[in-house]
Order: sequence, then structure tokens, then C-alpha cells
Amino acid sequence: GFARAYRTLLGNMTERYVGLRQEEHRLFLSTVLPEGQRLAQLVRDGEVSPDAYLAMSCVGAIPYYSGLRILDRFGLTDSHVAHSQFQGWLMAHDKRATLDYARAQGVDLWAYDQVHTLWKEEDFTFFERLWTAIHQDPGTGAPVYLARTGDNWIALGIFPEGISEASGKFSGLRFQSAKDEEVTRSIFEDGIKAFSAKVQRDPSDRKVRLQYANLLFYAGRIDGAIEEFTPLASAGDPEACFGLGLAWAAKGDDRQSLRSFQDAVSLKPCYEQAHFQLGRTHARLGQYREAAEALSHALRLRPGDSEARLELGRAYLEMGNVEGALQEYRALETVDPAAAALLWQDPRF
Repeated sequence: GFARAYRTLLGNMTERYVGLRQEEHRLFLSTVLPEGQRLAQLVRDGEVSPDAYLAMSCVGAIPYYSGLRILDRFGLTDSHVAHSQFQGWLMAHDKRATLDYARAQGVDLWAYDQVHTLWKEEDFTFFERLWTAIHQDPGTGAPVYLARTGDNWIALGIFPEGISEASGKFSGLRFQSAKDEEVTRSIFEDGIKAFSAKVQRDPSDRKVRLQYANLLFYAGRIDGAIEEFTPLASAGDPEACFGLGLAWAAKGDDRQSLRSFQDAVSLKPCYEQAHFQLGRTHARLGQYREAAEALSHALRLRPGDSEARLELGRAYLEMGNVEGALQEYRALETVDPAAAALLWQDPRF
């Protein structure tokens, strides 16, 4: 009990960038140093203009090693953003530039990820970001583009002024829409082959097997993903239960999905995403009281989760609890005005 509580508290502190050790900063440097060096190489090779203007939320090593001008989206080095309204509850990460501001400043490329503009093709997190770019609104309303940049690197980002306006700054790169199914299918298939080979080399590597199952899911191979997730979930892996829940939801089987998310939170009580998806699934099944309980639990774990707060407000409205929904609306006004506006527009208010 004590050890579990300690891990939960430590995880919550780390997620909020509180009390980070110097060693963690060094580990982070190792994840961005190669990218900064690769960007510098692209400039030397003439594929990226030396006056290309990028926007990202990592303004230390990447601009230092690349030599490129960077708009700091968190405002640590930008006075306009630094004096803007708070949009969250993360230390030094709760003020954010808007795409409109980046456009006004003449930014050429807006990194889709908080940190990375370039990704190694074997990096599993790249596939997570690509899947999100394909299936979810990035919050900007702008299309996402990708380009292979050589040496197994891929760029992923948004052009604030449009791709035609920025193309001259990236004359050596061929950007294509992340919505182009032929392009993304090829990238996912390459990833599946690479991770399948990793699984074959070491079938006992749980992490790689889980990544392979997720890749199948991202590629739309839902039955294959369920086949891979199931034994891992049966062995008590909460992340596999979570993936299985998403896969069953993709097939339209909310009851199977519900059981998987329940297993995930039972195995890992501090699993905020699983509590959130459990709440959404209860809501789809018309179980609004249970949905409110699960979403409230998710918010206790992550108070700044505006999506969970929006869903909770909607669940309260379904229950006829207008006062509860109004409370969530007021909380959203502080952390996510756009989500607050969506809730306020609900006719049940």
C-alpha cells in the first residue's frame, strides 16, 4: 500500500514537472540532441533554409544545435506568450502560443508534437503521434503534414501560413498530408514489419509486444490487434487491457470495451486514461451515473484534463444535474476556454 501510494505520488509530481532530478534532464537531452543535429545537417545540405522559422515547446537543445530560429510556444522566451492567460496547471507549461500568433509572427513550421519536429522511423511514439494526427483534431483546425527527411527521419508538423507559403523554406523536402491514406498506410506497414521482427527476435519482451499490438490498432488491423492484446491482458497487463478496450470500441462492442477498461483500472488504480475511457464507455451505454464516477476519478488523478471535465459536464446534463455541469463549466473557463464554450453551447443548459 505504501509503495503503491509513493509511486502514484511520484508519478503525479513528475507529470507536473515538480521535483525533477538532474539525471532526468540529462536523459531528456539524449532524446533531443540527435534531432537538433539532424536539423543542422538538413540546413547544411540545403534541404532546409537557414532562416526557416519553427514553433515548438522545446527551446533549449534543439535550437542550440540546429541553429534555427524557434518560437517558444510555452513563452519562456517569448514575452507575448508569457503574458497570456493560463491554459493549464503544469509548471512552466501552462501558457501556450496560438496558431494565429505563430501565423502573425511568420512561423514556417509548427511542430505537431510538444517537443519533436523530427522523428526516427523506428520510434514507437512517432506512430502514436501520427495516429493522433490522422484521427483527432490537433486543436488548431489546420492540416498536419509529414515528410521523409532521409537517414530514417520523418518530419511531422503544421504550416501556419499554408504549405504553399512555406514550401520555399523546405525546398529539399516533400511534405504530404497526414490524411493521405496511401502515404500513411505505407509508413504504418513499415512500422509493423519492423516491430514484428522485434517480437520474433524476443517474444518475451512484453513492451515490444504491446507496441506491436498498438501498431496493428493504429494501422486499422483491429482483429489482429485484439489477437495480440488478449494474451497480454490475460496475463494482467493494464496497458494491454486499455488497448483491448480501445480495439473493442473500434469494433463497436462497448460492453466488451467496458470490461477491458474495468480490468485496466482494477490492475492500475492510478490509470487516468483508463478511468477516462471507462467513463466515456459508460456514457455511450447510457450509464451516466457510473460515467460521472469514472470521470470524477480521472479528474482526481489529473485535475487539468479538460476533455474529462467536458465529458463529466455532459454526463451531469444527461442526469439532469445542471448545477454540477455548471461547476464543470466554470472550471473549464480557467483551463480550457474552448472546451468551456462547447459545454455552454449544450442546449440542455
